[in-house]
Amino acid sequence: MRKQDTYHHGNLRDALIAAGIFLLDTQGADALSLRGAARLAGVSQTAPGHHFQDKRGMLAAIATKGFEQLTTKRLEMLTISMSAEERLRALMLGYVLFAIERPALFNLMFGSELADKDDYEELRMASIASFRLLMHAIADHLQAHKLPASYAEAAAVHVWSATHGLSTLLVHRQQNPRQKLQATEQCRALANVLIAGLTADIKGSTS
Repeated sequence: MRKQDTYHHGNLRDALIAAGIFLLDTQGADALSLRGAARLAGVSQTAPGHHFQDKRGMLAAIATKGFEQLTTKRLEMLTISMSAEERLRALMLGYVLFAIERPALFNLMFGSELADKDDYEELRMASIASFRLLMHAIADHLQAHKLPASYAEAAAVHVWSATHGLSTLLVHRQQNPRQKLQATEQCRALANVLIAGLTADIKGSTS
């Protein structure tokens, strides 16, 4: 890696975050430290102190990047030709696949150490953006069925909770060669129940 004097101020922060994510993805949470990230980035062990108040500050920055990458992955699952329901299903699947592909990062993003995201504005906004992506997809689905989009936020809480629950269960299972296929099948089954249920419930509430 490049030496410290070749980094611009902002680039060094990004490099430390990238190093932290690499450590998480390849070695797990126990390997993540300010010193470890500095060593991997090729800078002095005091360098992180110029960008993060403490380890928790670096974890928050890594989690923020994680939410951004989660949003990107889910958007990449979408195509122009998809129906509103297909987009909703794709966003759910993208969430589940991100979790099983990046388990350590996923656990950090939603772990107890960063449960109060209000402590870090960038993290809070990134997590809200992830939720709103789902909420807008649900609003589109409801409108496609001529149902009021005003129910979208409440419905999104239910869909997110169920999708997150499935993701968490899958993350804590022993990895196997069929994990991705199994996750896809289980997410499809979950989506069948959730989408049919929320559509029926809202139709019943508005009739």
